[in-house]
Amino acid sequence: MNKEQITSLIRALAILLVSIAGMFGLVIDEETSQVIIIGIAMVVLIAYSLWKNHNLTGAAALAQKVLDLLKQHVLTFEEVEKLIDDAVVAQEAEQKEQTLSEENQK
Repeated sequence: MNKEQITSLIRALAILLVSIAGMFGLVIDEETSQVIIIGIAMVVLIAYSLWKNHNLTGAAALAQKVLDLLKQHVLTFEEVEKLIDDAVVAQEAEQKEQTLSEENQK
């Protein structure tokens, strides 16, 4: 759909909604229609915000890159798991080294 088709569809829906409201005795003036449009826009934006993954931190952005590479089959699950395991082992070794260093200083 291009921009003109979307605009035409929105206008047709607006006319339909006003007509249906008129059948039930509701009068929709300019101010009411603006409130309705703002309300719909707010609901759409909230729904989009909840659906879309917003990578706000560096770690989240990096995790998204890894996920994208997994989906594109550039990385395999085994490669990522090995990388994680290696990182955990390195961190544990560093913590042990730091603990030994602290004990030697006492």
